[in-house]
Amino acid sequence: FKDRRVVQQFVGECPTDYPFVRDLKKPVTIGAHMSGDDFINNHFQQSEAMYHAGEVFQEVAAEYAKLSGREYPVLDLYKMEDAEVALFLLN
Repeated sequence: FKDRRVVQQFVGECPTDYPFVRDLKKPVTIGAHMSGDDFINNHFQQSEAMYHAGEVFQEVAAEYAKLSGREYPVLDLYKMEDAEVALFLLN
């Protein structure tokens, strides 16, 4: 983006009430280890969130497009006109 304020208006300013996160001389790890019930509960919550993400995607995408002038579909098909097989890859 040419103007960083467009993005900051959408996602918000970087939090300043966590000074330890930005101190490069004292790195920290936050929430990296879970075991037992916490681990299972966390993955359950992530799964539930993903199942409901489609409900809000269009709303958030429209808000972002209005703010930035850029539109992104939920799925961007590329060179699929005559494809017999499609791979859907994440990360």
